[in-house]
Amino acid sequence: MEISELLGKPMPQTKIDAFFKEFPWLIKYTSPQVAKCLYVKRVECSILTQYPNTATEVVPNDDPIFGYGPYDLEATVRFLDESGNELLQVGRWELVTPAKVIPAKPARWFRKARPAVEVPEKREWRHGWETIQSALKRLGEMSDERNKGFFILSVLPSSYYGSLVTIFKTPKDYDLISWIAAEFERERQEIKAVCAGIDADAKKATA
Repeated sequence: MEISELLGKPMPQTKIDAFFKEFPWLIKYTSPQVAKCLYVKRVECSILTQYPNTATEVVPNDDPIFGYGPYDLEATVRFLDESGNELLQVGRWELVTPAKVIPAKPARWFRKARPAVEVPEKREWRHGWETIQSALKRLGEMSDERNKGFFILSVLPSSYYGSLVTIFKTPKDYDLISWIAAEFERERQEIKAVCAGIDADAKKATA
């Protein structure tokens, strides 16, 4: 979909400023001048299987700077703690290659001796397609009492039209990890209730 269609009618600047007042940490990821449309929503299971949003950008033909397009756009999706600090970015992870020692090799008639070689730890950032649920699993593996997610922030940028910003918030008294655990248990109880109903109907039929 074209970014201008997603943005829709321009949001009043007073409402944009109100968002930045309510969520002051937003300034770390965008600005009131760049963000043109902002939403806050309750986090729901329907977003778990989604990838970061994509869109295209088509610039009017008479614009001398940005050209014509279409340009491909992709949202940056982050998990944030209660203070708005980034914990993890969807589709971006750190690959760690542990340090190791390559053992020495003694001299042979066909080669010289080779001493042991220490290879230091290597860290590099990788990018790729990842669903929100997969990223939440990674967050669960790294989270502790000081490191829990309370917001999912999606920023779909456009250099010409401005950014579409969506804040997904957890319900009160929940972080992202406890919320998904509660949703799993709720779904499990619903399945158990359905199974119990099937068993009850079968007993009635055979009575």
